[in-house]
Amino acid sequence: MSVNNPEKVTRQREERRSQILHASIGIFANKGLAAAKISDIAEAAGISHGHVYNYYSSKEELFVSLVKMLQERYGRVCEEARGREGNARDKLLWHARKIGEDENALNGMHVVLHAETIAGISAEEKREIPRRAVENLQPIIAIVKQGQEEGTFREGRPEELAVLYFALLNGVSGARRRGLGAVASPDEEQLVGLLCK
Repeated sequence: MSVNNPEKVTRQREERRSQILHASIGIFANKGLAAAKISDIAEAAGISHGHVYNYYSSKEELFVSLVKMLQERYGRVCEEARGREGNARDKLLWHARKIGEDENALNGMHVVLHAETIAGISAEEKREIPRRAVENLQPIIAIVKQGQEEGTFREGRPEELAVLYFALLNGVSGARRRGLGAVASPDEEQLVGLLCK
């Protein structure tokens, strides 16, 4: 790394941080914060154990950064779904498929869902997790309202239907993640169909 090019150094540092974060998703999803080891994450990232500490001062800092990244990424997918052309049903189908096809998204939903209950997370961060979740729900609420205006989606408070959709998506994702998909794995059509009249 050339110290003469600070932009390159910054970009490479951010790329390495992202590499570590992405490698940690499956580790934290499968082991949780307490049982996950920095050495596991380093191995998954293809770097040395000590090198992780050049980017994150602790496992807890890495975990908090991961939760924030996952929520921001999920928020972008929700916004993209809202901004798509077409009817509300097609927008939610696209959203459910986008999440369902991405192993990191499935693992990420699991990580975020349990983040608020972890002892190693500060009270301030525990308040931020639900705040970001509510923010991420707004595009889904807008899609539900659109579907109600189109006469496709059930009547009811759009906020409640959006939460129901999210809970169903999270439940299906969790079942697939745990290998229960072989028993029963509702597809996206069934999932979105539950909101339809």
